Amino acid sequence: MANHEIKIVCVAICSRGIEPLLEAELDLLGGEIIKQTIGAVRFQGTLRMIYSACLWSRLANRILLELETFWVDAASQIYDGCSEINWEDHFHSGRTISVDFSGTSGFIKNSLYGSQLVKDAVVDRFRRLTGARPSVDPLGSDINIVVKLSRGRLSVMLDLSGKSLHRRGYRKAQVNAPLKENLATAILVRADWPNIAAKGGGMMDPMCGSGTLLIEAAMIAADIAPGLMRQNFAFALWSSHDSVIWKEIFLEAKDRRRIGLLTLDQKIIGYDIDDRAVNHAKRNIQQIGLQKNISVDIRPISELAQPLTETGLLITNPPYGQRIGEISSLKLVYQKLGQSLQRYFNKWRAAVLTGNEDLARVIDLTPSRRYQFSNGSIPCKLLLFDDMRSKSEIISQRINSRLTKNVITAGSSMVANRLAKNQRRLTPWLKKNHISCYRLYDSDLP
Repeated sequence: MANHEIKIVCVAICSRGIEPLLEAELDLLGGEIIKQTIGAVRFQGTLRMIYSACLWSRLANRILLELETFWVDAASQIYDGCSEINWEDHFHSGRTISVDFSGTSGFIKNSLYGSQLVKDAVVDRFRRLTGARPSVDPLGSDINIVVKLSRGRLSVMLDLSGKSLHRRGYRKAQVNAPLKENLATAILVRADWPNIAAKGGGMMDPMCGSGTLLIEAAMIAADIAPGLMRQNFAFALWSSHDSVIWKEIFLEAKDRRRIGLLTLDQKIIGYDIDDRAVNHAKRNIQQIGLQKNISVDIRPISELAQPLTETGLLITNPPYGQRIGEISSLKLVYQKLGQSLQRYFNKWRAAVLTGNEDLARVIDLTPSRRYQFSNGSIPCKLLLFDDMRSKSEIISQRINSRLTKNVITAGSSMVANRLAKNQRRLTPWLKKNHISCYRLYDSDLP
């Protein structure tokens, strides 16, 4: 079997809540899923597939090559186990290294101590085998070694992606509290944007900020690989890197981008009340070369009008009242959003990511689906709306229908007549004895 056909075991790291979507994405890219865990998906694939994951994954933060996993119950076993790994097969002594260690135990009280043990094991092995040692550079290393200690199990991995994959390279300007690019993609996928776009539906973000949702939506619709603008990947300095295979994959992605832009005809529109945000969005859109495909303008939420396409997706990430605005001033924003959806977007789907459920209720719509996400440290819910009827009006109609006078049958009429007769007979006695409540027995009923 040729080297490029050998299956490599890797771990894709992601934010919580994205794991099922990442698993499906890796499966589509040709990976064989081994296990999904919290914040990660373990998989295997050929070198070509691993390169494709680094270039095409819209959801992962990092792609890590799994080197070794073993049990430890003492600090010395971390050093010994890492000393046995064939580091010289992955990089040479002229490279700079860093160690990203996470996890603690009874014998590892802090991550710095764990990092030091791993670093010493790597350096000592190189010195023992070659007489030279790699230098340590914690900020800008060539090789990043990722080590995770969990319940006595140590996983040692090599970072193949480098800087987090959410950094596409187009964001040159941003407003406060921007969405990470892979979180934006995750909520687009949950909102079924790929299928809506495939059917010619439009897309609108009425509070677009610096344009992340708009750009990610256009990249999905135009089949643009999210990693095309990255300057480099960490695997370029890995000893097993195959530049021929990588070049083929990269050129194929460039060709797919060219074809995708030629066929991109979805109406993708963004608005924001902040002219500074609109300028930032335009700058980012131009940076990635989508200025002909995405339009952005200054417009308050209260001035939304009939969309240009019959169907589509309105998706937005309004302020939560925790980092940007105050609750009282935001209620009107959410209210206007709900009113616009009810008035103009009956055949559209709406998706709202919010970290404030009280504000979400002001939208006055009933969500068809809810999904949990985390936007930074803030727990959020993605609410999907397909029924644009006022929730309060629906409830009011139900209550009124229940209060509607029912048709009286012959049997119920007999009971009502007997109760009225007994009430007339007993009224003088009840008043005399100041009785306001009394019990009826079977003999009192017909």
